[in-house]
Amino acid sequence: MLQLTDIIGHTAPLKVLKSAINSGEIAHAYLFTGQEGVGKRSAALAWASILLCGKGGDIACGKCGNCIKMAKEVHPDLILASPVAREKKVKEELDITHIRELTKALSYRPYEAKIKVAIVDRADMMNTPAGNAFLKTLEEPPPDTVIILVTSNIRSLLPTIVSRCQVIRFGPVDHESVKTFLMDMKGMGENEAEAVAALAKGSPGTALNNEELESRKEVRSMAWRFLCGILDGDTSEVFKLAQAIDRSKERALVDSVLASIRLLLRDLAVLKTCGKYDNLINMDLGGELLPRSRECSLRSILRAHKIAVDISSGRLWNINPLLSMSLMALEMRK
Repeated sequence: MLQLTDIIGHTAPLKVLKSAINSGEIAHAYLFTGQEGVGKRSAALAWASILLCGKGGDIACGKCGNCIKMAKEVHPDLILASPVAREKKVKEELDITHIRELTKALSYRPYEAKIKVAIVDRADMMNTPAGNAFLKTLEEPPPDTVIILVTSNIRSLLPTIVSRCQVIRFGPVDHESVKTFLMDMKGMGENEAEAVAALAKGSPGTALNNEELESRKEVRSMAWRFLCGILDGDTSEVFKLAQAIDRSKERALVDSVLASIRLLLRDLAVLKTCGKYDNLINMDLGGELLPRSRECSLRSILRAHKIAVDISSGRLWNINPLLSMSLMALEMRK
């Protein structure tokens, strides 16, 4: 059974949760927020196990009937909700039906434990009617219940919902912790774990998702080739990459490439000022980044980073991908 001690990293948020258990001051609603794959849902389930455990204390015993059922996620006092695409709809969402079912389930007294726990995954995908209905539940919460919202996009939630929850923020897990996790739990060699942890960017969940890793690897490769093309003055390579991104017709792709460019420039600045790999995000590219950092002045790296940020902001206005990448290349060559 998953325990809070099994969650890697996140010392501060886990300390808050343990403190609430020990003090008995448990809020009626929590909001776990942070980037995808950092362990928010796992932490929610682990904490729910403690709340529902029949023995009490700040750790689930793992042996009582409640814990055995929690391990299988079949406890009658655990309510799980997540977005689905109903009927012929393509988009997954949490709709008014979800919220009505949740409200009805919470209205009953606990069956076996002392309280009921509801975990709403990807809570940011509530549509407007669902959000308004859920707000009423938060304003007048049923007794003996704890509601945990899990989201990677807190800005998409109604501010009134956020204000009625205790927000617990889960930041990226540090590189070494993800690397150690992969070596210990997945039997990876040090070099492989180093590369995977770098691509995961603080997200253990992403580190275990081969499809997502391949996608990130391809995006970073495009970003790095783009930067190298600019540094080498190879305008044909830069333009070919810009065309490839434009032809993909995927808005998310160009935004991901721009984000990767910013992180690569950030690493170049770190190497330029410190000359060490310790704080790199793209740790596995350190051997390629270091000589490149020596070719550039710190001023040019910082200027390039500002340009990347400005172009990324411009993408909010749906600027053409080819124009965005070409403009960046021209500005960075000045």
